[in-house]
Amino acid sequence: MSPYLLKNRQDKGNSMNKWAMGTCILAAVFLLLLYGLYFTDKYEKRVSSDKKAVYLNVLFMLEVFVISVSLYLNLHLSIYTQAGDSGYFARIMKNMADNGLFGVYSREKISYPPFFQFSYWALAKVMKYMGIAFDGTTRLFLFCVKLPCIICEFLTAGLLYKTAEGCMREGQRAMVIFMCLLNPGVLYTTGFSCQVDMLYVFFMALCVYLLMNGKLKMAYFVFAVAVLFKLQAVFITPVIAFAVINEVFLKDFSWKRFFQHLAAGLSAIGMILLSYIPFVYDAHSGNIARGGFFSHFSNTTEGYAEASHNACNFWMLMGYNWTWQGEMFGPLSCQTWGKVFIVALVILSVILYWRTRKDVAMYPMLAALLVCGTYCFAVRMMARYLYAAIFLAYLGFACRPNKKRFLCAALLSVTYFFQVGMNYAYPWNDYEKGLLILRITSVFTLCSFAYLVYAIWSEGSSHKFTKAGDDLRR
Repeated sequence: MSPYLLKNRQDKGNSMNKWAMGTCILAAVFLLLLYGLYFTDKYEKRVSSDKKAVYLNVLFMLEVFVISVSLYLNLHLSIYTQAGDSGYFARIMKNMADNGLFGVYSREKISYPPFFQFSYWALAKVMKYMGIAFDGTTRLFLFCVKLPCIICEFLTAGLLYKTAEGCMREGQRAMVIFMCLLNPGVLYTTGFSCQVDMLYVFFMALCVYLLMNGKLKMAYFVFAVAVLFKLQAVFITPVIAFAVINEVFLKDFSWKRFFQHLAAGLSAIGMILLSYIPFVYDAHSGNIARGGFFSHFSNTTEGYAEASHNACNFWMLMGYNWTWQGEMFGPLSCQTWGKVFIVALVILSVILYWRTRKDVAMYPMLAALLVCGTYCFAVRMMARYLYAAIFLAYLGFACRPNKKRFLCAALLSVTYFFQVGMNYAYPWNDYEKGLLILRITSVFTLCSFAYLVYAIWSEGSSHKFTKAGDDLRR
C-alpha cells in the first residue's frame, strides 16, 4: 500500500495530500456551521419575548447573507470550468442551433433526453441571435450554459424553505437555506463544473413535494419532466408507486378515482413518448431519422460500461473502478450483481414503506434511500448520480426536523462533497487501485447509506403517522 493517500510518486503525492487535507478541513467547517445552526433551536426557546424581535431580525439578516454569498459564489464560479464538459455543450448547442432538433440522436453518440434538448436548443437560438460564440473556453458562453441550473438551485432552496415554514421554528429555517446554497459540493457541481444535474434534481424534489401534499396527478407530469431532463430520475419510481397505493388504493378506493389516476399516469407517459417526435420526424420533408427514442436509450445505456466510473462506492472499494461491468465478481458478473442489488434495494424500500405507509413525510427519505442505494451498489455510476440524494434528504429534514434526519442530510452533504472533489480534482490518468483515499471515501459513502437505512427504520415506530394530503405542520 502506498504511504500516500493519493499518489505513489512523492512529487505529486505531497501536493495531492495537501488538497485532500484542505478538502477535509472545508468539510469540517461546513459541518460545524451546520451544527451551530441546528442548535440555534435550543437558544430560541430561551429568548425572552422582548428580545424576540431582535433575534428574528438577526435570523432574517443571516438568511439574506447566505443567499447573497451563494449568489455571488455561483455567478463568480460560472465563468470558470475544467476542460471537457464545456466543450461537449459548445458542440451540441452549435449543432442544434445550425441544424435544428431533427436527427440529433443520430448525430450524437451520447446525449440528453428531449427536455434538455428543447431547453438548450432555445438557449442556443438566443445565443446565436445575440452573437455569442459557441466556445467552451469563453466566459460568456460558460455563464449562459450554467445560468438555468443556478436558477433551479435557488428554486430548490425556495421549495425547501416553503416546506420548512410549516414544520420548523424560525431559528432553524436559515439552516435549510445554508444546506442547499452554501454546500461546497453544490457550488462545485452547479456553479463550476458545467453540469446540468440541477435541472432534473429540482423537478425530482418538486415531484416528491407534490406527493407529500396529495397532488399526485400533478406529480406524475412533474416526474415525467424530471425524466425528460435526465434518465436518472427513474430511481425514485417506487416512491410514486407508494404514493399511488396510499392515495388511490388505501384511501377511499373507488373505480372512478382509479381510472382518473390511470389516465393521468398514461398521459404523462404519452408526454414522454411524444416529446421525441421533433427529433425523429421532420414535418417539412416527411423524413424519419434513424436515431430516436430507442437509439437514445441504447446509446445511453451502452456508454460508460464500467462497474464504477470514478464513483467512490462499493465497486470502487472492491477495486473495480474502470473495470468492464461484465467482469466476474465471484460467481456472477458485476452487471448481474448490480441488478441483484437494485432488486434488493427495491424490496428494502417496500419493507420500509410498509412500516410507515400512512406517513407522507417518509417519501423524501425513501427517495433519498433509493438514489443513494442505487449509487452505492449499481454499476456504471458516476459521482454526480448521488446529487439528487442530498436534496431529497434536505426535503425530508425540512418536513420533519429531527436529529436523525439532520445527521442524514449532513452525512450525505459531506459524502457528496468528497465524491465530487475526488471526481474532478484527482488526476485520474494516474489512477491506481490501491489508493487509500478512494477506499476511505467509499467506506464513508457506504456508512452514510447504512445510517440512512437505520434512521428510516428506527423512525418507523417512533412517530405519529401523517395521513396523505394533510398539512405537514408539527
